[in-house]
Amino acid sequence: MRGYLRRKSLAIAIMGQSNAGGGGTQVLSPIYEVPYRQYYSTDPDQIDVYVTDWGPTKTRTGDHLGAEFGFADRALDDGILLSIDKWAVAGTSIPRWLPSANDLYPQALAATVRGYNTSPIARKYDAIFWWQGEGDAGLLANALAYGTRLGVMSDAFRADWSNPNLIVCAVRLRADSPRPFTAEERASLEAWSATNPALNRWINVDDLPVKPDGIHYDASSLIEAGKRGYDEITAAL
Repeated sequence: MRGYLRRKSLAIAIMGQSNAGGGGTQVLSPIYEVPYRQYYSTDPDQIDVYVTDWGPTKTRTGDHLGAEFGFADRALDDGILLSIDKWAVAGTSIPRWLPSANDLYPQALAATVRGYNTSPIARKYDAIFWWQGEGDAGLLANALAYGTRLGVMSDAFRADWSNPNLIVCAVRLRADSPRPFTAEERASLEAWSATNPALNRWINVDDLPVKPDGIHYDASSLIEAGKRGYDEITAAL
């Protein structure tokens, strides 16, 4: 039996840029009794625009759905006590998330430490579901360095959350992304995963529909990505 099934609880942090924030729209918005806490900003320079205390998993504006609903759906099917903490900022590239930048990382760290210290299930994060990368595939140097930088950020969270076994599951940039150095970034991400395949994971979303901009996903795709992330993370536990 997998470890997460034995312990019956799981804590996930969802991080990244706009797709991590969630923007899919559908008429009916489910509410899950899964503890959930969210920060999401559409302005990279404006922090603490939207913060919630722990409460049921629900939409940000009443019709915006994100990957958290896929996680919640899977956890309820498995009978797992799950908490989800989201911290995402639209339009960001990974250099801003590095500890050395003294930018998003310390803010995300402070927010997530507050989150797990007040979590209803009293559990530190088992995994990060990371959805970011469009902002790095526009420049060759950033695309080539993507995996290395993701590794630096991942190891920093492992150290600062005192969890050396933290799983980081990244969403791989889709193959037909309009960014010019998509192939290089995908290869860099896969190389990062190969350095520690037990903890560094990724999921494929090439088959999931996107909106006309070719970058952002609709509600069904965001929820399906969450389910794939849950499956990938729990398979590693």
